[in-house]
Amino acid sequence: MKKLIFLRDGCDVKLSIAAQVSVLSLDIEIGALGYKKAVENAKKSNYDWYITTYPTILRSIDWWNEEEQKFEIYIPTKKGKLKNIQEFTDKEIRHAHNIENMFLGGVFDD
Repeated sequence: MKKLIFLRDGCDVKLSIAAQVSVLSLDIEIGALGYKKAVENAKKSNYDWYITTYPTILRSIDWWNEEEQKFEIYIPTKKGKLKNIQEFTDKEIRHAHNIENMFLGGVFDD
């Protein structure tokens, strides 16, 4: 199951998280190949974890874990811990939700 770490902060957070898990930086891929090709490559890759600062990626790849009935999208808190997006809200997050719009609307702010 592919999992996404979505960063809203700067490089220092990115480096500390990247040191803890083996990740593919989608930002580097997008910069080198362009958005469309980066998304295609990510869908085919063998990586389990991805990291990005682009909110559009939240809807470009299916991050839904059917077995556990949750999105595998994680956001670092201000204290540097990774939290699943479900932990930011009391509302149920379903597969049909537009995660990008929820993020832009502040649902996952801590």
